[in-house]
Amino acid sequence: MIKVVDDRLLVRHAKEGDKRAFGELARRHRERIFSLLIRLTKSQPDAENLCQETFLKAYLALHRFQERSKFSTWIYRIATNLGLNHIARSKRVVPWNEARHEKLLKAPSPDHELERQDDLQRLRAAIDTLPPRQKATLILRTYEGMSFAEVAEALDCPIGTAKANHFHAVRNLRKRLHQVSAPQENLKKQHQKLQTGAVMP
Repeated sequence: MIKVVDDRLLVRHAKEGDKRAFGELARRHRERIFSLLIRLTKSQPDAENLCQETFLKAYLALHRFQERSKFSTWIYRIATNLGLNHIARSKRVVPWNEARHEKLLKAPSPDHELERQDDLQRLRAAIDTLPPRQKATLILRTYEGMSFAEVAEALDCPIGTAKANHFHAVRNLRKRLHQVSAPQENLKKQHQKLQTGAVMP
């Protein structure tokens, strides 16, 4: 039976110079860090580069990690800071590439699949318009499943600020999605008329 070593023990071994221990930490957390970064940057190459930079910075700063929090929370803070800095440096819009680990719901028909994909695109576009810290808070809380305490630690802010950022992010998302819902409903009705052979006005 293979013994699973927890992160805390791996961190201690890594601090003592065991490179294999840090390699195991990187292996365990890379996929989730990459997921966070691709959601922040919307670019697979940028996410891959920032992911490598995240673990390099973590390796070089490991001796300063005081273990008051989990290693996963600490590495998320590094990755989030790098992601936010990247967003601040580059304002270009990059087409979304579907993350390979994204789980898509099955649609009952091709028309429903198109509608669902359209909904996902509108949601992603709306998320991308949020201020960077609101966007990061929403991603960490909703997609990464963090508690507000973990989000606050990852973003290096008070819990109250993390909750406020999440509240404003959700409110802003609702506003943006509402702004596009009426035109989309009209298009959907026209599409349905075409399918039934109705004459367009």
